[in-house]
Amino acid sequence: MKRPAKCITIEKAKKLQKKWRDTRGKLFEENEEYQDSCEVWYSLDELQEYINYVRDLSAEQGVEHPGISIWLAAEDNEGKKDGLSTIFLAATKESSASKNAVVQNGSGSSDVILALANTNYETNYNIDAYNDGSTKWPPSDY
Repeated sequence: MKRPAKCITIEKAKKLQKKWRDTRGKLFEENEEYQDSCEVWYSLDELQEYINYVRDLSAEQGVEHPGISIWLAAEDNEGKKDGLSTIFLAATKESSASKNAVVQNGSGSSDVILALANTNYETNYNIDAYNDGSTKWPPSDY
């Protein structure tokens, strides 16, 4: 099989994960009373099941170009997992709405506007999101 165009090297993945740990991960460690998770695992069968679910329901709704977005979140269960980082997957559909990013410059004013690439989608709230992956404990580096 040909390598997908959006694949990154292991070295790039390690660099991205290290940057997360050194910036955002450090904030979690400093502000929480526990070590946080930094990855979520799903089996290929679980992911395929959700992909098929989104594809089938999207087709029933007449959605021609469905997708899936991955959202960062925190567990809200009472007990052991409460507050730990997690992700959930959400179905998306094509949108004609164009979105721009407003970037603040050094003086604090918001005068820079960037057109975001591939933002022609919106969440499809007619399809349930997907959660409840697993994580290694304790967390480890990639």
